[in-house]
Parts: sequence; structure tokens; C-alpha cells
Amino acid sequence: MLTPAEDASVAEYVYIIDGEITLESDNSVVKLNKNDFFSFSNINKTVILKCNAAPVTLLYITSKPTFKHVKMYVSNLDELIKKVDEKDHYTQKHCENVMDYAVAISRVMKCSTSIIEKLALSALFHDVGKCYIPDEILQKPGKLTPEEFKAIYKHPIHSKELVEPSFGEEIANIVLCHHERMNGSGYPHGIYGDQIPLESRIIAVADSFDAMTTKRPYNSPKNFKEAVEELLGLPDLYDIRVVKALKKLVDSGEIYKVCGNKVNILSSEEKEVDKK
Repeated sequence: MLTPAEDASVAEYVYIIDGEITLESDNSVVKLNKNDFFSFSNINKTVILKCNAAPVTLLYITSKPTFKHVKMYVSNLDELIKKVDEKDHYTQKHCENVMDYAVAISRVMKCSTSIIEKLALSALFHDVGKCYIPDEILQKPGKLTPEEFKAIYKHPIHSKELVEPSFGEEIANIVLCHHERMNGSGYPHGIYGDQIPLESRIIAVADSFDAMTTKRPYNSPKNFKEAVEELLGLPDLYDIRVVKALKKLVDSGEIYKVCGNKVNILSSEEKEVDKK
């Protein structure tokens, strides 16, 4: 995100050394490639900066020192991602999938850039607390015991504790609430309806959708249409507005652009193509 600076006099310049990026603001989209550059000062709205498929190297110049702040922010991100990756490569990939689905859903819902920014961070780290859950529970193929369920139910609390020092109370609360359900049957606190932050409700749908469409030790994956239809049949659990936004992505085919190279089961024919 490129966000309005507290000091309006700050000027910033970005040169693309390698790779390509896309800048998005309202309905405007600009694609930039290697050796392109842009500058900005005193912007009045957030601009979304997206790196495309390949890694991107940028030269960033600013008229006032910000390196220490940026370095600390990036270090905090790297530290949390490392915690997830050390525990379970699947969990890291799942978190990335959930972030992509959640952001795509929020755009269909025409959420503000502020919500999208909070959503991206909280979705990426919603399961970081699983680093405290024993491997034998996380990867158990059979049914969990009541005691094992208690351990699983604590992971949103652990996630909140890990996220809050780096990203603040609001992001931490979104992470905490991603397993709450519309009828109050979720955890850890059993809140319901609009008591659950919108971002958490979006993550809940994206989280379940990815779990349903990805091979896991305890389930056989569904295709995208099967998964979204099942979610539509659970309005007591999931915000129906969020699920309908997801359905638009599935029905239009946009979901395939969102998932990119992620491994999802689409149909028997597509599975054969994927093997080749």
C-alpha cells in the first residue's frame, strides 16, 4: 500500500530494478515493468501496489528518513512468516491462499482500501498461533479427542498474542475472531452477527473455502462450485453477503485467476490436464 503521509511535504520515488508491479487506485490500474519509475507526494488516497508472478526489486528514495520504520515492519513480517513455515509448510501456503481469496472477496464487496489493507495482514497471519499446537494434533488424520479440540480452539488466541505487538490491537482482534460464527457457535468467545468484525467474517469464508478445496489429511477436496454451494447452505455460520461475493468469483471464473498456480481440485478432466 502507498498511503497518505502524515507529513504532506514528504516526496517519494520508486524505480523498478527488476520484475513488474501494478498500481491500483479506485478504478484506475497502471502496470509498470523493469526500468519504469514513479514518484508521488501528498497523495490523498491509498494506492494498492501489487507484485505480479515474478519477484520484484525496487529502489526506493524518500525526502525524509523512513528506512528504520520500514525495516522494522518488514522484519516483523518475516519473523511471523518464519514461525508459520517452521511449523508447517501447508499452513503457510494455506494462509497465503486465504489472503488471496479474502482480498478478492473484499473487492467484489467494494470494501474500502482501509478494510482491504487490514484484511490482507490479518488473513496472512490468521493461523500463526498454530505454531503452538503439537504436530500430532495438527496432522492427525482421524477424529480429534475433546482434549485435542481444546488445543485447536486456542490457536486464535495464540495468533492474537503473536500479531498484536507488531500490528496492533485492531489487526489482532480480526485474527482472534476468524473462527467465530454468525449464530454464536464459534470460538474462542462465541460472539455472533455484527459483533464479529467484517474482516473476520470474510476470512472465515475464505478459510473454509480453501480448506474444502485443498487436500488435507482429514478430507477429500471439493471443486470450487461444490464448496461455494455448501457454504451458501450454511447462513447460520457464515455471512451470506460474503458467500455471495465468493459465488460471483466462482461463477464468473475470476476465482481461477485468484488461485493462480494453487493446487485445487476442479474436475476430473482438469485433474488429468494438471497431471500433464
